[in-house]
Amino acid sequence: MDEEIYLRLVDDKDMKLLFDWRNDEVVRKNSFSTEPIDWEEHVSWFNATLKNPSVLFFIMMSGEQAVGQIRINLEVDNTAIINYSIAEKYRRSGYGKKILNLAETELYDRFKKKYILKALVKTNNIASQLAFERLGYMCQNTEQYILKTYIKIL
Repeated sequence: MDEEIYLRLVDDKDMKLLFDWRNDEVVRKNSFSTEPIDWEEHVSWFNATLKNPSVLFFIMMSGEQAVGQIRINLEVDNTAIINYSIAEKYRRSGYGKKILNLAETELYDRFKKKYILKALVKTNNIASQLAFERLGYMCQNTEQYILKTYIKIL
């Protein structure tokens, strides 16, 4: 991680990259929808997401290399729902924590107000659980559910 690490907004050029990342086996396993996504469905979702003013959508860059994506859905009650993934070759290198930290900074810098950050994480996704916990997110449900809910007030 010697290169400058930053977030940039997703644009039309990222459609294929995000399609490939979304259909990655590990990403699918950790998603709510575990089936592969076909191209037409992805194009429709991608275009709608880019047009949605309640969504902040970023690619994390390390120098000139795309490392991961993070999407923040802004709800009317000042809740921000977080969804992220890291490209396969960059996993297990601390980028999960870094992308979350950058997104928190971006959210605060843009809006200068408090948000309740929320993420739903599958119980078998230990890497994401650790990334959230290391940044001070609290796990709301302690029983064994399929999903764990992580909350942090920004």
